[in-house]
Amino acid sequence: MTPQEALALLQEASGRTARFVRKFHHGNEGAYLIEEPGGRQSVLKWAHGDESAPRWHRKHQAIQPLLERLSVAGYPVPRQEPPLLIRNTALLLQELAPGTVSDDVSPAFVDTVCDLIELQADIAEDLSGSWGGKVVETLTNGGFRHAHEPLISHSPRTKSISQRIKKIASTLDPLIFVDGDVVHGDFDHRNILRDDGTVTAVVDWDSFTCVGDRYFDLATFVYSLEFADLDAGTETYALERLTSAVEPAVFAAYAAYLSLRFCTWMLVYQQGRDDYDDWLERFLSRSERWLDLADDLLVSPGAGKS
Repeated sequence: MTPQEALALLQEASGRTARFVRKFHHGNEGAYLIEEPGGRQSVLKWAHGDESAPRWHRKHQAIQPLLERLSVAGYPVPRQEPPLLIRNTALLLQELAPGTVSDDVSPAFVDTVCDLIELQADIAEDLSGSWGGKVVETLTNGGFRHAHEPLISHSPRTKSISQRIKKIASTLDPLIFVDGDVVHGDFDHRNILRDDGTVTAVVDWDSFTCVGDRYFDLATFVYSLEFADLDAGTETYALERLTSAVEPAVFAAYAAYLSLRFCTWMLVYQQGRDDYDDWLERFLSRSERWLDLADDLLVSPGAGKS
C-alpha cells in the first residue's frame, strides 16, 4: 500500500485530509510523516491485510491504555489517537514528537535510560501474570518473529545457537521473572529521541509492546549497543548495570530471547541487504558472546557485576 492510498483511507474513515511528507528511515515498522491543512504534522502508520490489519488494530487498542498510564507517570511517550480499522487496513496517527535519533551513547546516557526504564515499573500490575510463561514458551517453541527453524536449517553454527537457546529454556522457572511493568519490547537507542542531550520521547510502541518485565527493555537496549557509537567503556558499564539489575537466570533468558529474535530477523527478513553477510556475522557473534556471558553468570553469579 502506498502512502497516498493510506491517506485516502484516512480521509474515508475520519474525514481528515493530509499530504504525505516523507518516510522515517529508522525502525522496522513503516512510519510516515504527514501534514494536514494548517500545518499540523503527525506520524502515520498502518497495517494492510485481511488477517494482519485486524490483529494490528487489536494490538494497538491494547497498547493505548498502557501509553496513557505511562504519560500520567511522566514518561515521555507521544500521544496516539485511537487506531482506525477500515476494511482490510488499520491506521494509527501519532503525535510528532520533538527530537532526533542519535547513535551516540555514553555512560551518562546509559544512566538516563536506566532511570527512564524505572518509570515503567508496576504501571500495569493489575494486568500481570503471563510474562514468564511467554518467555519460556518462545524460547522453547518460537513465536512471533522468533523462530528456531531458520537457525536449525541455516548452518551448523546457527543450529548450535538454537540448541543453546533451548537448553537455557529448559532450566527456567516462569515464576522468577518480574511482571506488571510496561515493556516497550524494541527498546534500542534509535527509538529514543533526544534534543540537546535531553530525552524528548520514546517512540515505536508497536508489535512487541506488552506487560512484563521492564528489565527486558534494558537488556534490549544493551544488546543493541553493537550498532551505536560508544564512548570508551560504555558497553562494559551498560552490561554491569544490566547484570546488577537481574538474576543470572533472567539474564540468560533475555540473552537467549534476543539472540533468537535477531538471528531470526537476519535469516528470514534481511536476506536482500547488500551487507547481509557482514550483518549476519555481527548478529551471530553478538549472540554467541551473550550466550557465553550467560553461561559464565550461571556458573559464577558475580562474573558480570562490578
